[in-house]
Amino acid sequence: AGVKFVIADGSGGGINPLLEPGDVIIPNDLIDLTKRISYLEQFNPAIVRMRDIICPDLAELLYDAAETEYKRVFGRGIYAVSEGPRFETKAEVQMLYDMHCDICGQTMMPEAGLARAIGACYAGIYLISNFAEGINPDWKRPIFDLYHECAPKFGRIAIRALAAIDPEKMECHCKEYLLPVAADVRKRISAE
Repeated sequence: AGVKFVIADGSGGGINPLLEPGDVIIPNDLIDLTKRISYLEQFNPAIVRMRDIICPDLAELLYDAAETEYKRVFGRGIYAVSEGPRFETKAEVQMLYDMHCDICGQTMMPEAGLARAIGACYAGIYLISNFAEGINPDWKRPIFDLYHECAPKFGRIAIRALAAIDPEKMECHCKEYLLPVAADVRKRISAE
């Protein structure tokens, strides 16, 4: 379809003690802990390299747009993608904390990988909708209240970021992270 830029939105539980519900984060990396089957090869026969999976140029535009709507915007962090549909356990959150993850949830993959597979730039903005399990057990506010409050803001942020894209000024290397596979290797892989 010719998609060149993908901006995603979502939410997750804050693991990093600096993050509070209502904050916004634009992660610069992820750890995929899902057990999903990869379909990347259906979109591109190349090897999809996950270096800088989040486009730094697109993330910067998203960050600038987010600052017009929120006081607390974090421009980097690691998003742990876990297997849904459930929240993580306290023990899992402790493991993610030990792995230096800042936020956890069930979004960001496979969409970031699929965007890379088609050669598109990808960045996402995420609402901290709650504390991750065990981080602050006294937190009682329903996540849906925060979703209701953030919807119009996130819409405006996405429109501002999209409007700010100037393909001539993009200096990222997102398209370069698709590595061609030699014909003899491709033949051997398809024979298996």
